[in-house]
Amino acid sequence: MEQTNNKPDIRQVPEAELLKFLNEYGEKPFRLKQLRPWLWKHFINTFDEIKNMPSGLLNALTSTYLLTFFESVRTLEDMDGTEKTAFRLAGDTVVEGVLIPAADRLTACLSTQAGCPVGCAFCATGKMGFKRNLTASEMYAQFVSLNRRAVQEWGRGLTNIVLMGMGEPLLNYEQVVRFITMINTSDGHSFSARRITLSTVGIPQYIKRLADDSLKVNLAVSLHAPTNEKRNALVPLNKTYPIEMLIEALMYYYKKTKQTITFEYVLLRGINDGRTDAVQLAALCRQFPSKVNIIEFNSFEGVAYQKPEAVMTGNFCRILKEQGVNCTLRQSKGSTINAACGQLSHIVNISY
Repeated sequence: MEQTNNKPDIRQVPEAELLKFLNEYGEKPFRLKQLRPWLWKHFINTFDEIKNMPSGLLNALTSTYLLTFFESVRTLEDMDGTEKTAFRLAGDTVVEGVLIPAADRLTACLSTQAGCPVGCAFCATGKMGFKRNLTASEMYAQFVSLNRRAVQEWGRGLTNIVLMGMGEPLLNYEQVVRFITMINTSDGHSFSARRITLSTVGIPQYIKRLADDSLKVNLAVSLHAPTNEKRNALVPLNKTYPIEMLIEALMYYYKKTKQTITFEYVLLRGINDGRTDAVQLAALCRQFPSKVNIIEFNSFEGVAYQKPEAVMTGNFCRILKEQGVNCTLRQSKGSTINAACGQLSHIVNISY
């Protein structure tokens, strides 16, 4: 739902400012404790839905603040059960989120930006360019919508969140951290950080900041090539932050958090799928506890890359395991609705 007024989004207002607001209306600080779960747990659409506050205060909140929410524009469903939903934000911006069912979990893949500034060569989102950062409130609205959908379709709520949708999460650091922090609290959804995975192409200063902030989410690094020469062509940001800088930041991250790091690696036929590539990747992995998720390339309109033959993919995984690397071939889901890894883009094959 598009919002047209200039009132501040209450979920984005610092708590010190909310306390000042309450004081000006003659209310005690305990009202903030009452308000917080309504904003981050129950996800109200209007202040009138709040049940434990006087009507005068609710009217003041309505006059002063905005409640950001939006409806889905369109939902597409793959035969494997994966669902992709397009959300229209303020300013007519559209982002996509994905609900991924599995036997033991229900995962929401959330967007943190509209579009993406990184421009990876094999990613549809990168091809659409960068529109803007999402607020923590907008990320939360995606979470709530997909959680409701999970309950409706599968009879249970989300078990996992992956910040792997549109955008580079670490280039929207403050809002991403605010979103994670708020759903992690008891006033939010008590959603464990251990069930949240943040995927990044690797921005060293923010990886270190993530470690210093002790957020305790799972870190997944989109590597996709084991050398600077190859990675420069696939991930343009590597020219600014080459692999050596990335590895140094990841070593810092591991020393601070003691958490295993996941490398994501999209296999591209004849580009990064050879024996030498596998051996070089294994050498990077052995520098700290890590594992590799091998991702099959998901094609989209206007891209020339292809996924390797199954035997090549199998050989690549076998070599990694022979080199002592924990390797998993990740099953691709949602490809028929352009919901798989690297396919999210509302300009591709979909009209809203």
